[in-house]
Amino acid sequence: MKVVITGSASCGKTCLLKELSERGFKIVGDNARAVLEERKSYAPVRGEVRYRQTEIIRRQVLKEEEIEDLEEPVFLEYGLIDTLVYTKHLINETIEIDHDLLKGYDFIFILERLPFIQDGVRVEKNDKEAIEVQNKIFDAYVKVGYKPIIVPVLSVKERADFVLEKVGIH
Repeated sequence: MKVVITGSASCGKTCLLKELSERGFKIVGDNARAVLEERKSYAPVRGEVRYRQTEIIRRQVLKEEEIEDLEEPVFLEYGLIDTLVYTKHLINETIEIDHDLLKGYDFIFILERLPFIQDGVRVEKNDKEAIEVQNKIFDAYVKVGYKPIIVPVLSVKERADFVLEKVGIH
């Protein structure tokens, strides 16, 4: 079972995934943050953004292939659809990808937003832009055929309980 935990900046994805990890679940972390930190370039320069987004997709596909045959549920911080949304948002370009790769998720959870915090790595500049990205993420998953489940603002423990209940793990 592949479960995507997503949302724009400052919605609590990393904290929720840490909680799930502490409960013993397998986690696939944020490829985007790793690539941004490695490149040490956060500027929205077209060529650089295209390179970063392509690298994020490559790593995500590899990680998802590694977990394909696992019997246990796996929680992913973002899915491939998120990277496509961010590419379109940042440079108004589309990266072509095999659409079958976009359909392998069992659940999509979009976290309701928390107050925006700029940490120097996020690509969103402010709360307004984070809200815009959040809406684009939701719309993109719906367009592919998913029915995203909105996770309300709760404590981290309560969010984890909410997600586990929805996927049938008590």
